[in-house]
Amino acid sequence: MNRLLKYFTLLLVFFALTLSAFTQQVKVVCQSTITSGQEVPIILRFVSADGEIDTTITGTVYLMANGVTISKQAVRVIRGVGSVTTRIQATSSFNLQVGGYSGSKTIEVETATSYIGVEGNISSNETWSREKVYRVTDDIIVDDNVTLTIQAGTRIFLEKDVNIRVNGKLVTNGSETDPVVFLPFTVGDAWGGVEIEDTNTPADLNFSIFQGGGGDGDRDFGHSNSQ
Repeated sequence: MNRLLKYFTLLLVFFALTLSAFTQQVKVVCQSTITSGQEVPIILRFVSADGEIDTTITGTVYLMANGVTISKQAVRVIRGVGSVTTRIQATSSFNLQVGGYSGSKTIEVETATSYIGVEGNISSNETWSREKVYRVTDDIIVDDNVTLTIQAGTRIFLEKDVNIRVNGKLVTNGSETDPVVFLPFTVGDAWGGVEIEDTNTPADLNFSIFQGGGGDGDRDFGHSNSQ
């Protein structure tokens, strides 16, 4: 009887652990609209029941989506967070999921993207919206006492070696469901970086993804270690 009870208890524990793995929630952070064949940076945030990052999760997980080709499906997760940049090919909207976990991200697919070209000085307060896709063809300079605000879900593509130089203030209002993304216009042609010239006016960056920069050899780009 004791042996049977012990076996039953172990079975319940195994079932609970298995059920936990398959109901653990993951939040998929990436842009909500893509062009088929585009490289897409993706961040995975595994959360516990209290909404905090679950730091117990470390390992490799896999991206999944029906009827979609994902060039890199494997994502390395360390202490509840993982990221990957992968090329996605799709003909219609789809749900991006992580195998074995609940939670998904709905992504719309554009057949073609219409860009708004921008370059040069921004001399008065300006807001970039998600309704437009921005192509930065030469350096952007945000002048003194000027604020460039970028709304949630906005996509910015930058040409090779191009920089965003901020003498005023840069504000990105991205969210977990709709981050602001900065991407190279041509895959493999690294754009420059974001320079905050006035250290007394720090940028206010919220849920923003910067991918494929650091290409301007005339500048040293690095991390402030302030995060």
